[in-house]
Amino acid sequence: MQVQSLTIRMNLKDGSSEEIPIAGNLQWILPPDESVDLALVPLAPNGNLFDYHPISESSLATEDVIKKESISEGLKLVFSGFFYQVPGLKQMQPILREGIVAMMPDEELQTTTGKNGKIYLGEVHAFHGNSGSPVLVDVGGMRGSVFRVGEDYRLLGVVSGGYGEGEQNNLVLETPLASKPGNSGIAIIVPASALKALLDDPRTVALRDSEVARQMQTSKK
Repeated sequence: MQVQSLTIRMNLKDGSSEEIPIAGNLQWILPPDESVDLALVPLAPNGNLFDYHPISESSLATEDVIKKESISEGLKLVFSGFFYQVPGLKQMQPILREGIVAMMPDEELQTTTGKNGKIYLGEVHAFHGNSGSPVLVDVGGMRGSVFRVGEDYRLLGVVSGGYGEGEQNNLVLETPLASKPGNSGIAIIVPASALKALLDDPRTVALRDSEVARQMQTSKK
């Protein structure tokens, strides 16, 4: 799709927000696996001005972490997303919702791209504005033979879509953008392992290294 221009709105640390105009389309990096409903945009906002929280690689619930932490059905989920009905006058206002891990299937299921792939299901009510929301799972408490006091969250994945209730209560796969009344409350989550694979993609690494080098060069001037 040819995009002439777009605007990105970001919150500032002074309590306001700023709309950043961009001429033309952004550079999207898509995964080679067509079943993965993810897209990456390389951006490096000024951390001294913009109010955002980075998520470290160590917080990703990759396959190894899932096995180590015994992450399974029934654990608490929390996700933060955009509540488009209340966008906020001074700043964007995120909405926080919670639920539980509903299913971590051993086999591939149909994703929102129409292909079969690896997904998790969460009993969390996702709707228009929540697509791409980070989903965190609490691994605190008793995990195997280890008891961890308090809450300890890992990034399980990102919201991709969900199942709506169609005619005769049949569940219909749909994206939050196209969701209709009758949301079943079951959301589709793209695993963090797929996100890490996209972050480690040679295209992404090259852009990241280039930006780091540019910032280092700028700081020396």
